[in-house]
Amino acid sequence: MRGKRGIGLCAGILLLICHAPAFAFLSATATWTSQPDIQPGFYDYNVTVNNTGTTNISTYWFAWIAPPTFPVIYDLLPTVPTNVQSPNGNWIGSAIHDSFYPGYSIEWYTGSAPIAPGQSLSGFKFTSDQTPAQIAGPSPEFTGFNEQASYVYIGASQTDSGAEFDATPAPTPEPAIGLLAAPAVLLLLRRRRGV
Repeated sequence: MRGKRGIGLCAGILLLICHAPAFAFLSATATWTSQPDIQPGFYDYNVTVNNTGTTNISTYWFAWIAPPTFPVIYDLLPTVPTNVQSPNGNWIGSAIHDSFYPGYSIEWYTGSAPIAPGQSLSGFKFTSDQTPAQIAGPSPEFTGFNEQASYVYIGASQTDSGAEFDATPAPTPEPAIGLLAAPAVLLLLRRRRGV
């Protein structure tokens, strides 16, 4: 009798494990590109957010950390970003500054067009006097975090636990070998023809 109870208990536990609800997992990466702005000493940035989790993303916050990563909310850019633009699809973005702490950050959010799991969204744009090397490097506002530190939330900011990560510079595409070889081929053809 004892053996049958043990088997029944094990089968019951296994059934519960197999039918346990799947929990949403919030995870993201982001890459950014830059180019010099028309105003000397400024750069235009464009961030692409990639949803690598199993739930929607409705808030993206750049150059920002928050509890539980750090005990207080902290903005990591030393100067105010300008020309903040949002992706299409009812996203709204703005530069943020907390009067209690130094620094600036940028928050984008949407109530109706979240980034679905497995999807990417670009068009999170801003202009800054911070060079690409500075954006990729440590924040002068808070030691231990890079200026490109980012947070995403399922809903509105700080209404769930969020996920923290560093946005990274987008890889520079390698030039095609054919494009590099074309001038050499043309030069050889000209020499053969005696031009």
